[in-house]
Amino acid sequence: MAKRRMLSIEVIETDMFYLLPPSSQVLYLHINLNADDDGMVGNVKNLVRAVGAEKKYYRILVERGYLIEFESGVVAVTDWRVHNRVRADRHIPTRYKEEFSRLTLGEDMRYIKP
Repeated sequence: MAKRRMLSIEVIETDMFYLLPPSSQVLYLHINLNADDDGMVGNVKNLVRAVGAEKKYYRILVERGYLIEFESGVVAVTDWRVHNRVRADRHIPTRYKEEFSRLTLGEDMRYIKP
């Protein structure tokens, strides 16, 4: 996992983001910090517990489109490519290849799960 992550004001400085409960906002930030170079996270349940959030705050992030959930428990950060651009020579491909292969990148640089 990389040691540096960026967060775009295009996502977090919006009314939509500020209308999220504070626990959902904090959880979203921690999920971004723990995502791999492709925006995939395999330990969301641990992160929910670590930040002291209830599961409902995670569900809000999924329902409002901030996260894409897979049956395996892996999660993709929808706006990952808006937030981060990892140089090709430093990129470490995700280990969640099956889930990642099911995503497409929209014109707005957001992941979509068709």
